[in-house]
Amino acid sequence: MDVNDIDNTPLALMEEFWLRDEHPAQPVDTSCMFSFTGSFSHESIEAALKGLSGRHPLLTKKVEKRGEEFYWVASQNQPEIVWKNEDLLSESENPEQFPFLKPINIYQESGLRLWVFESAKRGTTKFLFQIHHSICDGVSEVRMLEDFLFFYAKDVGLYSQDEQLPDLDIESFRNRGKFYWNWKSFLKNLPMTLCTFYKAAREIYNPVKRHELPPLSVPVEKYPYVTSLEMSPEDTKKYQLKARKHKVLTNELLMRDILVALDEWRAKNGEDFNRKRTCLMLPANLRTIEQSNIPVSNIFTALFFNYTKRQLSSEPTKFLQRIHRDMEYFKRHDQKYVFVWSLSKAKKAGILQKCLDAHNGVPSIVLSNIGKFKSHLPKNELGEIVIGENVLKTIDASLSLRPYILMNFCTFVYAKKIRLCLRYDGQILSQAEVEDFMTILGNKIKME
Repeated sequence: MDVNDIDNTPLALMEEFWLRDEHPAQPVDTSCMFSFTGSFSHESIEAALKGLSGRHPLLTKKVEKRGEEFYWVASQNQPEIVWKNEDLLSESENPEQFPFLKPINIYQESGLRLWVFESAKRGTTKFLFQIHHSICDGVSEVRMLEDFLFFYAKDVGLYSQDEQLPDLDIESFRNRGKFYWNWKSFLKNLPMTLCTFYKAAREIYNPVKRHELPPLSVPVEKYPYVTSLEMSPEDTKKYQLKARKHKVLTNELLMRDILVALDEWRAKNGEDFNRKRTCLMLPANLRTIEQSNIPVSNIFTALFFNYTKRQLSSEPTKFLQRIHRDMEYFKRHDQKYVFVWSLSKAKKAGILQKCLDAHNGVPSIVLSNIGKFKSHLPKNELGEIVIGENVLKTIDASLSLRPYILMNFCTFVYAKKIRLCLRYDGQILSQAEVEDFMTILGNKIKME
């Protein structure tokens, strides 16, 4: 597919949603960091980024505003590589975790920036992909990272030059802004749809912690703030077996443990919201089976789960089954389109920006599950990806924060281990507060 095919085309709904929702203190960027042992060829890294940019059209575009509409246009500033010697970074640059990331200005540059951190002392290389959320959701991010590793492996000779990635679906990409809610399903489930919309929108902002949005124009210090919790392969297997025992999804079990941990943490820190519901937002992929081979894009919806203090404090198994029933409700009544449907109606009425600026119905916490990280590259006995003599040891993810949402979890499985990465607002939550929360969560996860 020619990357210029989408020049001067309007942004799809979710692309525009993230663009409009950007706040100076909280840029809508996401980032994913791959930590490898060993060193990498600079020339092959550059070749891999070039191959990636030529395969996925949105990686080479910027946004141009014309009146009240937004369009994708070619960017003169193509995805860049920022080379860093990790051994020379100062403590303020946060070399052990996510370093300070200069926000991407999608109006002036393309939405992808690659940071490469090399350490001769540790014998490690880290690839940090910083991505503007308007061009990419979690599913696309995984695909993009897999493609990058393929192009690198091919350039260093681990694949023959005849080896090719599968062709991408051009037509599905052009129709990426459509959602497939047919009239029969819509009319059949309209009463449930109105009920779902009401439940999602009725709760006024319920923060993790009572605060005012800080009047900052740009992120400061160690932005983004990221911490993680990883289960061992043995604990991961136990956790997955526990979900099967209760006949629920592992993701539903995680939802319960995160919500209960949040409720306990709030009470412990004097932030008890007795008369408010706690809301968890669950981003969900909207791609159909036919769209599984679509280029990098943002095609997702959001499901909202509201629970009272009484429900959070109920017997754990009973609360887990409540979450499972709620999840089945979304599936049975085809409710996954309610979020994008409401956004489309707001846009048509000309009030989308006003709705976003109101910050009503903002969830307490977000949980994004991007599933199992897969790759066609060889793996060792631990399930770690191997590129020549280099081994991918860990993956860390940092998802964007909307104003007032202080915690956004990203979870996935890599090397037979469940990893929970938490991005939090360090301008409001202290490191000690977050460590306390993660300790409580870790204890909940280990409970039988």
